[in-house]
Amino acid sequence: MIRSCEQFLMERSKNRFPMPQLHILREGESMSRRLTSRLAPSHGDSPEQQLARFPALGTLSEQELIALRYKFRFYDPSSDPSFRDWFWSVAGTTSKSRKSTGVSLCD
Repeated sequence: MIRSCEQFLMERSKNRFPMPQLHILREGESMSRRLTSRLAPSHGDSPEQQLARFPALGTLSEQELIALRYKFRFYDPSSDPSFRDWFWSVAGTTSKSRKSTGVSLCD
């Protein structure tokens, strides 16, 4: 399956310049976790904020939630802020409202 996906992507991108790089990632690898955290950077948010944005998390058992959060055990909030934290760092420089007051556009 991976080989057929790779062939499909290479065929689709053969006329592109510059040619995109193709990276095959497997679950559990460090680059896979990095990509996932970039695609859905909410893992640094509080559990309440995560549940508000992703209601399907509420259907998981406690063990399933622990297993899911374990995938992000190498998360470093100083180098990879959550989207909400990043947003407030940007909005805080252009707004007089503070992180703890006002309405969040992320929520």
